[in-house]
Amino acid sequence: MNRGDGFFALSSLVYCASVGFLVDCAKFWRSRSMSKRIKFSLIWVLCSAFMLLLGACVPMPQQPNLTPLQIQAMQSHTFRESRLKVFNATANALENMGYTIKNSNAAGGYVNVEGSAHSEQVPDGGFNWHGMDVCVSSDNCGQNLDEVTVKPVGNVTVTSAGQGRTVVRLNFTNKQKTSSSRGQSSEDDEQILDPGFYNKIFNQIKQSLFVGSAVN
Repeated sequence: MNRGDGFFALSSLVYCASVGFLVDCAKFWRSRSMSKRIKFSLIWVLCSAFMLLLGACVPMPQQPNLTPLQIQAMQSHTFRESRLKVFNATANALENMGYTIKNSNAAGGYVNVEGSAHSEQVPDGGFNWHGMDVCVSSDNCGQNLDEVTVKPVGNVTVTSAGQGRTVVRLNFTNKQKTSSSRGQSSEDDEQILDPGFYNKIFNQIKQSLFVGSAVN
């Protein structure tokens, strides 16, 4: 079963359960033995259940499902300049964008960089639901906070393609570290698959090449 079939099956199950629940509530609503207070409470429960079921049926955003060739095409760009010129322009561009060069080798044609870390605090044991922080347990909601730190890390290769062409390949990941308020920590890496992210770097490299040609 693929992801789409699984989501459809889950949605169907939630729909059937909600319809059955509403039918039972309608029968109970007709009962004359119900007081106004009970009916008011039932309305509140129905509204809350409907919002939860609606949220369960909404698919969460996911990373695009790209093939290795599509990823390579997105992360690569060909420049009609010598390899050394492109290498220097790439290193300058990354530094101008605020990245720190951790390791580089012009002869080997590679550059390793790190970006600035970004930290934020989220509720302990919680999750984000449509832009809202939701706690799993209401006992400590908003009291204990986890610190999440995200840092972009990139590996860049600059290779000659012959006939005066040079190929730059960018591969960036977001390194995420979560420090729990209870003393636990976890790390996770997520590959960046945003075309706009890579195009921004390629445009900066083009600008560095243009400035370098004008100076020379």
